[in-house]
Amino acid sequence: MKKIPFIALTIDLWLNSRRTHFLAIAAHYYDERMKHSSTVISFRRFHGRHLSYRLNSFIIKEIEKLNIQTKIVAVTTDSGSDIKGATSSNQLGTWYSCDTHNIN
Repeated sequence: MKKIPFIALTIDLWLNSRRTHFLAIAAHYYDERMKHSSTVISFRRFHGRHLSYRLNSFIIKEIEKLNIQTKIVAVTTDSGSDIKGATSSNQLGTWYSCDTHNIN
């Protein structure tokens, strides 16, 4: 991802049948040949309460591990107040609501 100038993220948080929470982050970008690519950059268990500041800190740490924080231009999530609050800051570019989540 070193040569990729702009990255959009999708982030989802969910609970499995064993009541374990997970957070996944996918990066979407065009490579040097203008081919669209998507890559899961983080898939981790999330412990504790889903407070916006905790989610934001978790997400920022994952992005900083890859040193891509200055490349993020947009983020798409569901409209839950916790994840929306965690991702609607300017740190992650423009926030977009996932239409598929909104329909359900």
